[in-house]
Amino acid sequence: MEQLKTTSEKPNTDQKRSIYSIQFTEMQDWLQEQNEPKFRATQIFEWLYQKRVSSFEEMTNLSKELREKLETSFVLTTLKIVTRQVSSDGTVKFLFELHDGYSIETVVMRHEYGNSVCVTTQVGCRLGCTFCASTLGGLKRNLESGEIVAQVLESQRAMDEVEERVSSVVVMGIGELLITMMN
Repeated sequence: MEQLKTTSEKPNTDQKRSIYSIQFTEMQDWLQEQNEPKFRATQIFEWLYQKRVSSFEEMTNLSKELREKLETSFVLTTLKIVTRQVSSDGTVKFLFELHDGYSIETVVMRHEYGNSVCVTTQVGCRLGCTFCASTLGGLKRNLESGEIVAQVLESQRAMDEVEERVSSVVVMGIGELLITMMN
């Protein structure tokens, strides 16, 4: 069976890499290349994943020079919210536009036992089921790791507004599970 390749984390020279696709040790290495101490990686990750900043400028315990280097090297926002719908039971459905113009859906489901975010890992689906809108254009590509992480973070931002948190992540059921098993 043909395996779909994920697009590069940096598809072209105009597209900066998502900072959410960077692993901690990789960030430490990048910082050393910038003549910055490794401990800055901890600070950066706290800003990204605990404080969930929306700009590098908000990282106020970093030097202005380092914030400018981050801005030059990485993109912080990889998803554009096209629509955000809230149902009567509190479920929140997002339609996000990706950097290449494709769209994906993400859903936050609110339960008595906690809130789950349902993320997608692909644009489209190859199965062609007649009842599913995700298959209309066929399978376009796998999402980049930073795009998947960004879905969780955007969902948590929505929960921040009501002082709740995302307690679990589930993967959206687009297509047949065994088709994407190797991704």
